[in-house]
Amino acid sequence: MFLFARPWGARTPDPQGPQDLKSQRAAPRQGPNEAPSNAAPAVGRGRSGVASDTGRYRNFDTLRLWAAVAVVLSHSFLIATGTEDGDLFKVLTGEVAGFYAVQVFFVLSGFLVTRSRFACDSSWDYTRRRFLRVYPAYAVSVLLVFLLVPFPIDGVGAHLADERTWRNLLRTLAADSTRAKVPEFTYYDAPVGESLNPVYWTIEAEVLLYLLVGLLYALRLLTLPGCLFFLVLAIWVRLFAPFADDLHRWALQYGAPGFFSGAVMWFVFRHHRPRAWIAALLAVVTLAGIFLSDATRVLFPVFAAYPLLWLGSRGAPDLGNWTRAGDLSYGIYLFGWPVQQMIRSITGPMEGWSFFFLCLGPVLLAGWLSWHLIERPALRLKAGAGVTPPGRRAGETAGRRPS
Repeated sequence: MFLFARPWGARTPDPQGPQDLKSQRAAPRQGPNEAPSNAAPAVGRGRSGVASDTGRYRNFDTLRLWAAVAVVLSHSFLIATGTEDGDLFKVLTGEVAGFYAVQVFFVLSGFLVTRSRFACDSSWDYTRRRFLRVYPAYAVSVLLVFLLVPFPIDGVGAHLADERTWRNLLRTLAADSTRAKVPEFTYYDAPVGESLNPVYWTIEAEVLLYLLVGLLYALRLLTLPGCLFFLVLAIWVRLFAPFADDLHRWALQYGAPGFFSGAVMWFVFRHHRPRAWIAALLAVVTLAGIFLSDATRVLFPVFAAYPLLWLGSRGAPDLGNWTRAGDLSYGIYLFGWPVQQMIRSITGPMEGWSFFFLCLGPVLLAGWLSWHLIERPALRLKAGAGVTPPGRRAGETAGRRPS
């Protein structure tokens, strides 16, 4: 019965207090969305009565940017040397930096997408916002790596005459990450050179989780007990019944623990202001867990969710305005691998750290182009959703920093 109860926190006062809630009600309505978190600081209320509280999470863009750069760093060792042995995180903890970075993405996504669903007025509004945030840059990335990237590598374009290229392209555009392959194409002569863009599996997982959130909301199961149930189920599957042979189910089971950890925290933070001492305590538990065993590393997103979301909130120290040029994280994540692979095809094998710094500038440029040419224009299509000009912080209006 409790699973079917009204979503916890759906019509409760905002934890910022009655005065903040009064000012929120007087503010013009802004369509909520989890990204970019540097959207204009208007606050509104959707059908469920949940306020959009973007300004309370001013550090989220910075956390996403750092996570995206960590993925680029992790890929640098694999691409440049053919092995991940040089990754310091792999040496110290048994997992590469990219593992932890991707879990950060899933935690933030679970938190923000859950908030977005409650704040949207309808299923159509929710679906449209998810689509406009995720799909345009993803589609451009897929088209580029399938149709254009092979040209400077082989200089022939024979792949365009192969019907398998077009079949795989259409399947990949439909978020089937298993078909991200151009027949007979390789960036260079090495096993890792055959990988077109392996990050697509996370996009597939995100899409499936977005659909699951929408379904749970429609069934009135998007509640704290409901999310706890799916979190426990996801952890049990990861630990005791993993889907090793099916990439689709593997992607879902890999992302679900972090995603539902973030969703659980959204419900908790509706009634609880995140505390620094709790975040510090759970951070210590998280750090201990990553050094103990493979099983405890599976629990990384569970223990890390609270300190991570506290760090992203207004109550944590200001991490600085790292996103003054725009929200580059998604573009860095999508375009980083093909940019690095093209550079590797020119330079040949080299030391991992040197390769990372060589690639960082071009990858940041790719992220900047993605934001300004694809993502930002797509976000303008959201009715009532503003986009803060580059250099302005989340929750910041002209001449005023967020309090």
